[in-house]
Amino acid sequence: MEYTSWSNDRLQDDSLTFRDHCAYRRGFIGVWATTFCHHQLPYLCKIKDVETLSTTLPPKTNVTLKHTTMSVATSSKETPELDVRSTFKKHPQSKYSFKTGGAFEIKGCVLQTNIALTEPYQIFYLFNSIEKILITLPVSPVQISASLSDLVFPPYQRNTSSYEDQGFYQCGFTVGNRSTILSNSTDVQFADVASAKMNVRLDQEWNENLKNTSSENFKALEKEFIDDVMKMLPVENGVKPMVRIIGFRKGSVIADVQILYPNVTQTSRRQKCKELEKVLEDEVKKSLTFKVTNVDVSSLDCCPENKIGEEPFKGVDQLNETLVFQTITNNCTYKQSASNERQCHGNMKDGPRWSNVNLQNCPAKSPITNSLISLSLTKICTPTTFIDCQTPVEVSGNLSQLINQTDSITTRQDLEYISIV
Repeated sequence: MEYTSWSNDRLQDDSLTFRDHCAYRRGFIGVWATTFCHHQLPYLCKIKDVETLSTTLPPKTNVTLKHTTMSVATSSKETPELDVRSTFKKHPQSKYSFKTGGAFEIKGCVLQTNIALTEPYQIFYLFNSIEKILITLPVSPVQISASLSDLVFPPYQRNTSSYEDQGFYQCGFTVGNRSTILSNSTDVQFADVASAKMNVRLDQEWNENLKNTSSENFKALEKEFIDDVMKMLPVENGVKPMVRIIGFRKGSVIADVQILYPNVTQTSRRQKCKELEKVLEDEVKKSLTFKVTNVDVSSLDCCPENKIGEEPFKGVDQLNETLVFQTITNNCTYKQSASNERQCHGNMKDGPRWSNVNLQNCPAKSPITNSLISLSLTKICTPTTFIDCQTPVEVSGNLSQLINQTDSITTRQDLEYISIV
């Protein structure tokens, strides 16, 4: 079984995303790092904060790469060097196996820009807002006008996946030395991995170096925090969970964290939706290493229990806790022979959410409301359309009759349908 994730299905618009807080958008300091390029991806290497990679690497090559971190010392008066004509026309899609071990692929990004690609660090994939996956040049743009080109990102592919690959992916483009444009995100989320996200507020002084993932301050706090949380989590089936920092934010210090448990069954995964929340909230607050002032934990695998709807309109639906990618069916409140469906949509970045529901098959509680709904759907007659329709005069007359009935207008939706008519 495969999942294909379409990022725009769950995002409200295609506007640009600017990550001013990301450390890699600042000035550059050269350092060295070593990585390994997978033989099936000679043009892609997955490492943290790497900024330069100028040659295509041969298969199975261990290489030393020049790599940069970003200075965070910037003046408040500086203006980002952003070209407003650089924008993502298409956003990433993910295709992956139902469970870990299979292949996965991130592709589909198209950037429209008038800026020439001159440095390898300019385009990349970004994993979990923190880890860069570099794309080496050359990447040939497609000229669409005298000044604009479409830059198609090559796919990021892995023949074999592990639970460490679970997370959200974006495409990125660096403009000059100051600003980065990011696409919407797409997910890789496996059915045999239990996951949760956690925001922990620490009572300690904020340090600007915590924005920089390569700084000693970041690395020290990251290690200390992960070691502390790992002590609180049980080992299951001989496998330790993974705790990873997505980033630190100001206020005093807020740690954004992901927790992953590999090799779980669907039953165990469902149980952990609540278990992880309780364990983490209780234990992290008791930390002897940090003074914790607040813990917010939510499952990345389940949409929570909820009640949705309005009793005077079409009734209230009881939504039980449901795993992502699963659909639940509820009978209509005022017509048990009819039903509606909702799906739990996964989102590794912001957390799962319930889909909107189509209640067209479900009648309203009030006969007047049902008549107003029917009237709002009435086709208006025209000189070329005169079958199964009503004239404006007929519609107006029918509306007046409904409004003039005693105590007929009882809900907010009644007023909305009247305005539509």
